[in-house]
Amino acid sequence: MASVLLVAGLCGCQKADPVDPDRLQGAWCKEYPEGVVAEGSVYWTFGKDGVLRVDVYDVFSGNYETEYAYQLGPDGRMLKVWEPVDGGDPAWAEYRLERCDATTLVLARTGVHAKDATRLEGTVTWFEGDVTFRRTAGN
Repeated sequence: MASVLLVAGLCGCQKADPVDPDRLQGAWCKEYPEGVVAEGSVYWTFGKDGVLRVDVYDVFSGNYETEYAYQLGPDGRMLKVWEPVDGGDPAWAEYRLERCDATTLVLARTGVHAKDATRLEGTVTWFEGDVTFRRTAGN
C-alpha cells in the first residue's frame, strides 16, 4: 500500500517550468562566475517597448549606456537582440532562455552575427556567451 501511494505521489508531481517569459521585463544585473573580480557592473533593462537598455559602470573606462532592440520568439524561449540601424547589415545575437523567474535570468547564446564578430566579442556586452543575471527591479 505504501509503495502504491509513493508511486502515485511521484507521478502526480510535475517540475515547474524554469522559464516564465512574462518575467523578462525589468532590470537585471549581470553575475560573474565565482572567482572573477569585476571592476564595475552591467545592467540589462528590458522595456515593454522592445528596447533593451544596457548600462555599464566601469571603474577604468567610465560609464556608458546603449540601447538595442529585442524580441522574444513565439515560444517565449528564444531571445533576439540587435542594433537598431536603418538599412545595412545589423549585428545581432540570439539567446535561449534557460531560466527566467522572479529572481534569476540565465541566457545561453545560440547565435551571433556581425561583420566583425571577433572584434565585438568582449567589448559589446550583448555579444557575450552564456550569461546569468539577478533581478534588480521590475517583475
